[in-house]
Amino acid sequence: MKRPRQHIIDAEAEKIFRSSVPSTEWLIRDIGKNDYGIDFELEYFNDKKSTGIIIKVQLKGTENLKINKSGSFISRVFDIDNIKYYLEEINIPLIIVIVDIELSKIYWHNPKLDDVLQNDYLEAMKNKQKSVSLRINTTHILPNDFPLLKYEYYRTQTLLSANTLSRNNESYFSEILGFLDKEKAIGGLQNKIEIVKLAHVRDCLEKFNPEKFNEILARIDSLIISADCNLDTKYQAMLYRKETELKKDIHLNQGKNIDKIYLDYALRLKKISDKGPAHLRMISLALHKTAKLQILVNREYNIYLNLKIKSGQMAEFWKYSVLSNRIMINKKIQILFKQLDQLIFILIKLHQAYSLPSLIREIILSFNKYIVRLRSEKLNVAANVYWGKLFDLIEVAFRVIEFYKLYEMYEVINFIVPAMNYENEIELNKELEKAIALILDIKHEEYKIKTKKEFVQNVNEYRNISSKKGKEFSIKDEIEFYKEQAKTFGVDLDDQEDEISRIVNIGILDLNPERILKKCSYLYVRGTGHGLVAEMLHLPTAGFKRLVCTKLGYSVEGLSLDSIYQSIEKQFCSKCISNHPHPPNWKWSRKWQREQDKIFFNT
Repeated sequence: MKRPRQHIIDAEAEKIFRSSVPSTEWLIRDIGKNDYGIDFELEYFNDKKSTGIIIKVQLKGTENLKINKSGSFISRVFDIDNIKYYLEEINIPLIIVIVDIELSKIYWHNPKLDDVLQNDYLEAMKNKQKSVSLRINTTHILPNDFPLLKYEYYRTQTLLSANTLSRNNESYFSEILGFLDKEKAIGGLQNKIEIVKLAHVRDCLEKFNPEKFNEILARIDSLIISADCNLDTKYQAMLYRKETELKKDIHLNQGKNIDKIYLDYALRLKKISDKGPAHLRMISLALHKTAKLQILVNREYNIYLNLKIKSGQMAEFWKYSVLSNRIMINKKIQILFKQLDQLIFILIKLHQAYSLPSLIREIILSFNKYIVRLRSEKLNVAANVYWGKLFDLIEVAFRVIEFYKLYEMYEVINFIVPAMNYENEIELNKELEKAIALILDIKHEEYKIKTKKEFVQNVNEYRNISSKKGKEFSIKDEIEFYKEQAKTFGVDLDDQEDEISRIVNIGILDLNPERILKKCSYLYVRGTGHGLVAEMLHLPTAGFKRLVCTKLGYSVEGLSLDSIYQSIEKQFCSKCISNHPHPPNWKWSRKWQREQDKIFFNT
């Protein structure tokens, strides 16, 4: 029997692919016929230890590769059932590998992150097509891109997690309408006098005057300590107290203490509700989880900026350390978001809708930055899923606002503006249409006009901001970034007695070694070790470093660059006849450092 040509091609393709896999970092396993549409799986190992990073592989061999005229992409037709499997059915990271056996070239593609393929597939399903054409970028080549696959795993996991988020908006609306139709009073706030008291506080907050901060707090505190107020009123008053503190911090400190305030009040509210009714305990739990969400989102965003700042400069240890940290934090963020989604549904079921607008506003404020980050990394499918979920919550908030006449809370829709898709005008217009339609449904004419005006102004402002391309990070930007990141970990950089603060300050100072290196053109500095503080902030300069004389081979190691220089200067430089300072106008730069690393890193 003659062996089919395609079998020969596939066998040769497998041989070429296997030989490309770097065995020191990746383990390849044969899946065979046990897994539909999958041929192999790759598992990443760091320092000979399993990382849990596993990517499935669909291998295709060919000897007639079709490349477009410009040479930018390969076109290959797949059965629509295969594409459906890749996009909808397999819930783990997957790459398609195409091997040109004539040239022994290997191309790869991640179908799950291909927005064009997603659209083509939906159109093909609509038109009942039997196949879909897939375009593979010709710059995606293995083995060159193996170091990138672990990041592709992370990006795919982010999308998969978003896709598993249940969209409960229909259940939300049936529950909320059922509750409002029954006119079940106002939850625990049944006493109309209590509502008037809270409304007065709310009015003070809307017309917030920093000079009357203490007066507003005193009014709120009188409700919290009053023996005549029920527990629900005290609880709501504490929420208003938190809002007052946040407004003050934004006014006086540019919002530098927001994370601390969120967490502090989450604990205070929990203390009030511990012995109270179930709905208060649920609200407290939701607020506590929202505070944790805010902290984690800020931390994850800082790591993303760290990667952006240090792009192309990180040693492999730091790259993997940052990546594994991001994966861990992302899992926690996604779990918290899903839990909050479920808690809101439970609160509606308990007929406790009054607090939902403020809770939803806080969730959006906490989560916005995460969606912005997804969009900046071109993970728009995941970003759109999360944005859609936040919009569902806003629709619920609008129902509650209308019923309880909390008209000033219509502003909640403005908090979703930063996370809109400003990179894609078509998608942005769809989001705008949904939002404007919701605003035009407001029955109170004055607030309808006010809400629409503010919303459109905010969108236009963000549109203008997004149209300005981001500039390169300067050393000054980097220093400010690490200072803010240290604060998210509770490090007080002004505390001279704190050892962690001392190490972080050294690391921040040593980000720019120009003050030392300008003394002699033969001086070179590199990192040699890392400790807990350096790993925590992903700040390599907070670890040990070595100052080297590349002319004579002298070197000294230590934590502080200034102390190291004092030592090397005393021992060697003061007696050196080869001292050669840089020109007066010389400036240190990352580019200069990278060039020096290529030459002297192993000295």
